Amino acid sequence: MRTALLSVAAAIGLGPAAAGASPFCDLLWVTRNAIFDRAGYCFASPLGRALFDNADCTQTRPVVPAADAPSVARMTALEARAGCRVDTRGPPTSGQRAILARLARFADLPEPEERGWACIGYLGAPFDLRAGATTASATVGRVVPGQSLVFNYRARDGWHYIIATGGPDGGTYEEGWGQADIARGLCRGEAG
Repeated sequence: MRTALLSVAAAIGLGPAAAGASPFCDLLWVTRNAIFDRAGYCFASPLGRALFDNADCTQTRPVVPAADAPSVARMTALEARAGCRVDTRGPPTSGQRAILARLARFADLPEPEERGWACIGYLGAPFDLRAGATTASATVGRVVPGQSLVFNYRARDGWHYIIATGGPDGGTYEEGWGQADIARGLCRGEAG
């Protein structure tokens, strides 16, 4: 079960241990640059111009919102530690486009972490997943008992970015911000 869950994690680019350096580096690069895009950055690299829409850009030196500046710094440092070398000279890969499409749904972008853990077979009460780390954000999904929950992103103000799957057999897949405190006793098993 753990191997199968980690295969799901690898397929969606969750971390170096699960997915290898390249998908994880793409996740960090796309997420960090999505913050710049939202701040109005005008991309100069071929990859940046192709992946992000420069039609609404306003500056070549973006002022990143104060709330996002620490995330940008941590992701930049993590890219360096992981030895990331995303080639910005060419067009986006299908994986990079998929990451951006996933992130576009969210008001608050999740910050990937190096390590995480998974709750296999959640046993607690159902709860909603939201587009942002606030109850005012739109509901984008719901966690129900029996799902496996992947925690591989930095928590924000008591909220966790959670990926919920019905299992590696192709069950339900949802992701978003949840304000649930998942005690490790609320899981049939754990990974990570």
